[in-house]
Amino acid sequence: HNRNMRAGNFDVAHWTFEEVVTRFPGQAFGQYFLAKSMERMGKSGADKHYQIYFDLIKESETWYKAAQKFGLETEFNPVAKQNVA
Repeated sequence: HNRNMRAGNFDVAHWTFEEVVTRFPGQAFGQYFLAKSMERMGKSGADKHYQIYFDLIKESETWYKAAQKFGLETEFNPVAKQNVA
């Protein structure tokens, strides 16, 4: 997992993952952590990146297995996403 996310440097993490997904939109973990950083910062639009992430792991067994290996969410739960502050 990203050290800036672990350290609570969500603005730096956001900038980093925004750069990743701009260059590589199919990078599932970049989409996931961009959404996470946006949530933590209270920014709107995280749901778009979560949806891209979940679409990517649904379409790719490799991404799905990697998400499981690292303990990332593998099922989309829109209610849970709405309750994150």
